[in-house]
Amino acid sequence: MRSCCPGCTTLLQALEELGGPTPWDNAGDAPNAGKIRVFPRCFAVASFLSFREHFPGNITGALFAIEDPVLRTRVLRISPDPSSPITVLEPPAGTTGRYICLSYCWGKAAFIMTKCANIDRHKQGIPLADLPSTFRNLIHVARELEVEYLWIDALCIIQDDVDGADWKRESSRMADVYRNAYLTVTAAWADSADGGLFAAPGHGTAIGPSLTEVRVRRTDHFASATEFPVLKRGWIYQERLLSARVLYFGRHELLWECAHARTCECGQATYDAGNVEKFYLSDLATIGRSGYWFLPMTWPQMVAEYSPLQLTFGSDKLPAFSGLADYVGRRGEDRYLAGLWRGSLLVDIPDGVGRTPPYRAPTWSWASIDWRVQYNLGRLNRATVVLASVRKAKCSLAAGASPTGPVTDGFVVLSCVLHPARLEGGTLRTDAGELEYFSDRRRDAEGGGRPLYYIPMVTSCKGIDGIVVSAARENAEDMVRVRFAVASGSDAEWVRSEDENNLKRVRIV
Repeated sequence: MRSCCPGCTTLLQALEELGGPTPWDNAGDAPNAGKIRVFPRCFAVASFLSFREHFPGNITGALFAIEDPVLRTRVLRISPDPSSPITVLEPPAGTTGRYICLSYCWGKAAFIMTKCANIDRHKQGIPLADLPSTFRNLIHVARELEVEYLWIDALCIIQDDVDGADWKRESSRMADVYRNAYLTVTAAWADSADGGLFAAPGHGTAIGPSLTEVRVRRTDHFASATEFPVLKRGWIYQERLLSARVLYFGRHELLWECAHARTCECGQATYDAGNVEKFYLSDLATIGRSGYWFLPMTWPQMVAEYSPLQLTFGSDKLPAFSGLADYVGRRGEDRYLAGLWRGSLLVDIPDGVGRTPPYRAPTWSWASIDWRVQYNLGRLNRATVVLASVRKAKCSLAAGASPTGPVTDGFVVLSCVLHPARLEGGTLRTDAGELEYFSDRRRDAEGGGRPLYYIPMVTSCKGIDGIVVSAARENAEDMVRVRFAVASGSDAEWVRSEDENNLKRVRIV
């Protein structure tokens, strides 16, 4: 048996030494996540959670503190009677309790949701037969862990409230919902709410009368994890990172992830250093404002990982990331601006550009495009020299939105050098020479041949990273970003030699 982190190890050893109950007392061999009958053994990785009430008070450091949090606006209450309906509960203010969150793919097929017309009925009870398979399986999990409450977005948020008021309010609280959950259960392999948690049994062990044949399933855990449908969804990204403890139901086995480690039933799951991991946020919680090293390196990496993920509605680009922004923002004094932080705005403007959807963010924000965001990580270090400055920046929030939610407009005023630029046969040139650039053809077309300007922003390993802007409209003073461009070699030296007396104020929307 492998424990998931130092605290879990201490706990399990303490229970054994004291002769107390342990998670594997009645365990069998070779479990499979698809076999509900071996459920207790499948939960060996996580079941230590349900034993915390049995610890002697003098065991120091046996468990990370898991205090019962204040319950949110609505939770689902599970009846002690396995055949009884579940109910939507709106607990009195200040009520505390332990709850499990569900992270899953909705899928295309319709399933039961809480709406204005049925919320009163749901408070009376929702028959288990009306629930999709994943919800019913989660109830089984919660009962095994002796947890009374659940939080499932489709049932705990009114899906058709006027102007989406309930959804806006509750989605702005995602950081607390998932961070304070006792456990988040993820239906990793299922592509719909009716897919369930438990997959069909996979390969096992075949035993003959005189010969034992052992079949070993070879898997690439990093590759298979990326194939989980749930991990391709945009909303799931912050749910995974914000949750203190996550239990993934894969097709062949269970995987466990907490702030200190990741493990699975076969024991081969380890960290992939190329990904943002949960412990990054855990460290941020302890280092506080003095540790704001987190933003320069980790924030762009999170944006790059999140940006290509799937969203049913493009308008969710900022809301589906708002929980992470809210969590990070509480631990610093910087100001959030449509996906970027003012203190690092010039460094964090992404390299790439892409097709522009209906408005959801200023052109200098990564949230304004439907494309994989790229960053030149060579400029995300202390040696970077910023060549422009932010004089003023502001975003207007959508009605009812949280400070990290959707915006209706925004601008930034830069003090910078403005170099006239031009396209010549597909080559972008300034008076000093050529620029390497990434273009957005749609924005190029919308520019209607208006003059282009190159604004040098920061130094990088490639040279001088900057943006190319044009007038937002004919004869307009406001500019929009249409390209990302790099001046390298002698061109970069020329850019840096420009007299600071040539600084101009430019407003970019």
